[in-house]
Amino acid sequence: MYLKIVENMSKKLIICYTGEPRSLIKGLQSRNKMLSERYFSDFFIESRYLICFLRKNKKNRFKIFNRSNLFHKDNNLKILRIEERKSKNIWEHIIQQKYDILHELKKDLNKKDDSTILLTRTDWFFTKNCLNLINLSIQKQKVITPYFSEKIELYKRYEYKAIFDQFMVIPGLLLDDVINALEIALKVSKEQPQDEYDEKIKNLYLGGNGKKRFGLAPESLLGIGFEISKLSQKHIVEGDFIFKFEPDMYGANKHNLIRDDAYIWMNLSLGDFLKKYLWYIKSKFLNFFKN
Repeated sequence: MYLKIVENMSKKLIICYTGEPRSLIKGLQSRNKMLSERYFSDFFIESRYLICFLRKNKKNRFKIFNRSNLFHKDNNLKILRIEERKSKNIWEHIIQQKYDILHELKKDLNKKDDSTILLTRTDWFFTKNCLNLINLSIQKQKVITPYFSEKIELYKRYEYKAIFDQFMVIPGLLLDDVINALEIALKVSKEQPQDEYDEKIKNLYLGGNGKKRFGLAPESLLGIGFEISKLSQKHIVEGDFIFKFEPDMYGANKHNLIRDDAYIWMNLSLGDFLKKYLWYIKSKFLNFFKN
């Protein structure tokens, strides 16, 4: 993907991380390499973290606090919040964190017109393609995300496309619009039927350890929120984004996630780990013969 670099209209880059501190150091190393580009020489950079663990997940709570000293290796650190949360649905939990960190940022952001916001996660691998998305967002003053899906879905009377949720570039002037879209996404998530929900049941096809996942996934919730709020009119899906990594045992799509320690945070049993790995080998085998 080629994109002409324009002069910086935005002088502040605010990087908002949510989730768990997966591959934190490697993610920071890739980010710092991108930020060393001349393009960012006039930017003021700050990092904000909202790191959450679920109340019943004592293992991940221990892992998070055991790694809390690593956050200070981020030289741009401004805010670190570590919180316990209660949620039946992981997918709603993911959207809630995005909403909370941006809502908190809104209170602190005095000048929106000179700010650009990245909403991402600690295990994201930053590349030159990410710089291009940032530049495109500043140039067009629109929300930018990598390509996810062309499939048109229907929610009530609204047609929408699912939106990539791992990396989003937001012009400061559209911060309120994104918060509004996330608020709608949360409302839709809370409406998801829970009558068949069973905490003990797991479906590894749904990602992670397969537990506490029901209803609409985060990508669909974002798509609905953007469509109902009409933010979809101020959103560009970058189809030329080149992902760093090939599909693996944790997902069937190309991606930019550093998954060296993914199994640790997923708390996979040996049986679950082997099952995911065998699915992956079987998929590679079938794809080889299809091609």
